[in-house]
Amino acid sequence: MAKYPHLNYKKVYHAGETKDHRTHNLEVAVKAGSVRIGHGFNILQRIEFLPHCRNICFEKNPLSNVVLGYNADAREASAPILLGLGYAVTISPDDPGKFGVDDCTVDYFLAAISYNWTLRHLKLIAYHSINHAICDEPVRAHLIRSFNSRWNEWVRSFVGQ
Repeated sequence: MAKYPHLNYKKVYHAGETKDHRTHNLEVAVKAGSVRIGHGFNILQRIEFLPHCRNICFEKNPLSNVVLGYNADAREASAPILLGLGYAVTISPDDPGKFGVDDCTVDYFLAAISYNWTLRHLKLIAYHSINHAICDEPVRAHLIRSFNSRWNEWVRSFVGQ
């Protein structure tokens, strides 16, 4: 990557996917310049390190964390705590094919029910997904416009306007 700085690669790490709080791969990912971290399951066990993660988006995987045994109950997840503390959180299917799904619907549903999230929370994490996407600014602007249009249309379908 140092050989091609003009390509402006973004680093995304799968880190903290363990119950072992002694694992330091979250720190390695942050120090290496990761802009997103997949799982970040044990970040709350490393609470002293959390302030170093202010500019990082955590990709949370509710279904995967239950299936893999990281959470006995989806309500034990760190996503609502991180979101409540103002950290960027997205919902993502960790291994969708492995679990027989092909999108994020099950994970969003599980998050909404387990974390008692409202539409406001779901919209915020959708914005986090776009704002922390690995794309250039024109694409991001298009995604925001498209999302806002589709969101507004969806909400209008419920209020009958």
